[in-house]
This record gives sequence, C-alpha cells and structure tokens, in this order.
Amino acid sequence: MYFSLENSIDNILKREREAGIIVEPAIDKPKKKKKKNPLLCQEWKDLRKVIINRDGNKCKHCGKITKGSDLNIDHIKPKSLFPELTFDPGNLQVLCRKCNFKKNTNYE
Repeated sequence: MYFSLENSIDNILKREREAGIIVEPAIDKPKKKKKKNPLLCQEWKDLRKVIINRDGNKCKHCGKITKGSDLNIDHIKPKSLFPELTFDPGNLQVLCRKCNFKKNTNYE
C-alpha cells in the first residue's frame, strides 16, 4: 500500500477545518473602482447643447425636427473603438431616438 505524506496532511487539515480547530484567515478582496461615465460630466452636457443647436434640433438621418429627450447625440465613430473622439464635435451628430436605435442595432 502506498502512503502519501501530502495526502495525509491534506486529510488532517480537512478534518481540523471541519472540527473548527483551524480557522482560515479572512482575506478582503480589493474593491473595484467604479469607472466614471464621461457622458455624465458637465463638459458633455454643455457639448450636447452645442451640437443640438448646431444641427438645429434636426435628426441627421431622417430629418425629423424634435426637441428634448427624443434627441440623441450619436458618435459617428463609436467611442468604444475611438475613445479619443468622445468629445470631438466633428464625430458627433444629432439623431432622433428611432434612428439612433436603428444605427446601434445595425452597426458593424
């Protein structure tokens, strides 16, 4: 019969843990830092107003003129691929909610 010291120690430790003799140290997991959404800052809010005024409350795709929350500021080149263009007015356009949804679901 083959005897393994490592196997024997593991069994002893297991029994002691189960009996409450050995208490594992509590290890605090490092907290993940929440990333701040750049589109919630004042700079973005101000830029949004500028782009809406520039485009005249008009959807660049369908031409619908609307106001308020039905207007979306769209990144022509996605910010996930081009983060350096997030605040570039040349990369921003006004789209109505419907056109923006169509673009987001069809982007390749």
